[in-house]
Amino acid sequence: MIKRVYPKNDKTLNFKFVQNEEDFIVEEQPIKFSGAGSFLVLKIEKNNCDTWELIDRLAKFLNVFSNEIGYAGLKDKRATTIQYITIPKKYSKEIKLFRNKKIEILDTFLHNEKLNIGDLEGNRFKINLHNVEITDINHIQKIIKLIVKEGMPNYFGYQRFGKEVVDNLAKAKEVVYGDEIVKDKKLSKMLIAAYQSSFFNAWLVERLSLSSDEFKLLNGDIFLDLQNDKDAYFNKDELNIFFRIYDENMREKGIGIVQISQSAVAKVLETVQLYHNGGWAVLDKNDQLLASEGAQELVKKLQTSENSWNGTKDLAGTKVIGYGNSCGFGVRTVISVGYGNIFSILKPTLFIVLVGLIVVLGIAFLVAYAISYRFTKPVTRMIQSIQAFGKPDLNVRMEDSSILEFHDMGIVFNEMADRIEYLITQVYEKEIVAARSQVKYLQSQINPHFQFNILAMLSLKAKMAGNEEVYDGLNAFSRLMQGKIFREKEIKIKVKEELEIVQFYLYLQKSRYQDKLSYEVKLEDEKIGEDLIPRLLIEPLVENAVSHGLEPKRGKGNLQVLLYEREMLYIWVKDDGVGVCRNQTKAEENKENIPHTHVGWENTKKMLRILYGDHYKFQVWSEPGKGTEIEIAVPIERGGNYVESGSSR
Repeated sequence: MIKRVYPKNDKTLNFKFVQNEEDFIVEEQPIKFSGAGSFLVLKIEKNNCDTWELIDRLAKFLNVFSNEIGYAGLKDKRATTIQYITIPKKYSKEIKLFRNKKIEILDTFLHNEKLNIGDLEGNRFKINLHNVEITDINHIQKIIKLIVKEGMPNYFGYQRFGKEVVDNLAKAKEVVYGDEIVKDKKLSKMLIAAYQSSFFNAWLVERLSLSSDEFKLLNGDIFLDLQNDKDAYFNKDELNIFFRIYDENMREKGIGIVQISQSAVAKVLETVQLYHNGGWAVLDKNDQLLASEGAQELVKKLQTSENSWNGTKDLAGTKVIGYGNSCGFGVRTVISVGYGNIFSILKPTLFIVLVGLIVVLGIAFLVAYAISYRFTKPVTRMIQSIQAFGKPDLNVRMEDSSILEFHDMGIVFNEMADRIEYLITQVYEKEIVAARSQVKYLQSQINPHFQFNILAMLSLKAKMAGNEEVYDGLNAFSRLMQGKIFREKEIKIKVKEELEIVQFYLYLQKSRYQDKLSYEVKLEDEKIGEDLIPRLLIEPLVENAVSHGLEPKRGKGNLQVLLYEREMLYIWVKDDGVGVCRNQTKAEENKENIPHTHVGWENTKKMLRILYGDHYKFQVWSEPGKGTEIEIAVPIERGGNYVESGSSR
């Protein structure tokens, strides 16, 4: 077994360290970039700025979603850090204009993939210690040498768990095993990572206690002593590829070994050797040669070529046709043959194509001549009929033909002519209907005024009689109807105006249901009230929640409406009513004329799709007996109300 000695219970060292941009410097050690591809790698130096802030600033500057920016790992805020991120190559010009006091772009590279977590070789740290005792310097150097040789236990520090360690771990356990739902995805990931880290620290404590004298294995550990078991796993005639094995939850389960016969690889690619200046090479992720065939000089050039390429290239002073790319397990294959072989490669194919082309052209000429002769007369008749109909002669109809296609076209043309004639004759009736509709619309604008005047008179009488409850109810109903009727030209209104309509509706329902109904309408920030949303977006959802969720429920019911901003404006409507069975909902959606709350959901989604395209979210969670939760997210807009223009209404 391997000896492991970890320093513990060592003497206390006296020094001062403050984590800041001068005394704590971190430099990311990147992977090897391909040098070509559709992604631009940015080498960035940042001061007193964490990775999330970096990504947020870049996303806002480029006007992209933050998930379009790739990164290999998170770096500390109170430090000077150098790290690598990727953005789409199409923003290469825009990023040159980026300026920020905390962030500096040092260099750029091209890469064929977006960077993901773990795409780095490691991190290099520089830490400045102050007020170190001279007597401790030799001891520190001794410990560093021991760490370099033996390693050191690497616990997750307190920063991984947040300031409230106990509360965060308890909340994380509820997220993993309970019913806790954290809407903030970043916070949810942090809590789960903290929970995983607590298990790792507990495992490390156990590991150290078992390994105080010598290295011992725990249950589930996999250990491969390559030094002592070398002959069992390696063979000169085989390629041995090692890779880590993970389960569906991305937990490492062990190490796999793939052995590939070099002779089998050579047999697959032996055709390459038949051509002049042909060769191939199989390389690992560090471009170490695993297997190859061909001239030594050519193989060396293949070994040093970029990771991903295809087409023509100059190698070893010779123009070649080739291909280079990853083939899995961290292995890259590169193949090339001399460009001068192109004619010999394509000669059989070119001969077949040439002969086939001559035959096809001869047959095509004969067929075209016969078809032209047969179809000329019907086509001429069809053109004449169309021209006559366009003069116009509405009584023109196309003659029948013995050719099936022209017979079908004649039927379609005649039906179209009948339809056009009908529509033209009906245009005057439609004009009359339109005029009548205009009058009815003007009348409909008068009637509500009369109705609201009546409501105002009744509410005034109630107030004079001292009946404040009736007065408030009539006033709320009047304001609710005014918001629905008189503002129909307004496509988008302010959030505070929409919530005013919602409050009037809920006041009326509260008056109806008394203690059975409780509700809360809340804005996370008052400035959200100035945001623009589609008119009557929230009120129908609230109305559905009361009518179909809380009204059928026995006992008290609660309704919550919450609006908050997270890059988008989120609208959250939740009730603890009877709920909806999702399978039943999907089945009923396919039936016609079934009034149900989900029909309103679909209409809402259609409206959002018209106004925002794909830039919106609409999610519904519902369970019988537990209630329904609706979440909508739309782009953040501020300004004056958006009113339908150019209308005669």
